[in-house]
Amino acid sequence: MLQWDPELDIFYSGSLAQLTWAVRAHLFDQVTQRYLASHQEAITIELGAGLSTRYYRVGQGYRYWLELDLPEITTLRRQLDTETDHHRFLAQSALDFTWMDELPGNPENLLIIAEGLLMYFEENQVQHLIDQLRHRLPGATLVFDALGGTSNSKGAKQLAQLGAPLNWFIKNEQDIAAMGLSLTSVQSLIQANCRYPHRIGFFVGSLG
Repeated sequence: MLQWDPELDIFYSGSLAQLTWAVRAHLFDQVTQRYLASHQEAITIELGAGLSTRYYRVGQGYRYWLELDLPEITTLRRQLDTETDHHRFLAQSALDFTWMDELPGNPENLLIIAEGLLMYFEENQVQHLIDQLRHRLPGATLVFDALGGTSNSKGAKQLAQLGAPLNWFIKNEQDIAAMGLSLTSVQSLIQANCRYPHRIGFFVGSLG
């Protein structure tokens, strides 16, 4: 039987944290729905997908959806979910760029979702990922969130205690643009009526 690890309660059991993740998921769902509605041949890939259920909320009936995560996470997903020709699971790191070879079709029909992922990478890893996406998948759309703040915040310290330190923080959207992304949409979770110790920014960028 699968069980919740009690040590995770320190970070995930609070009502404020739960509200934050729910609002964030809703924002990602909204952007995904708009993208799919305007791209009939859309291909969607979730990086660091975990046990995301976004496909079942907004993605069924569309051409192709991939869930990418580390092998141990993908093994767990396969115990709980069923892979099909249109809904596939990839067992590898987002930083192992061979997954880009798995993507059929025109990059301009590609939606790349990185929800709750990039802040765990070092800044140079985020930059390298963006550089690879721009070089290999020009015209694709990347949707992601980023944190303002520092590693000294309460939430960051709690995650570090769990062995999942936060490494990448930004000051403003100019930090994102400087990495080579053409931003098409920016939103703060604070604007979505969600108070949280970090300022969490929500970004949609073109990899043109």
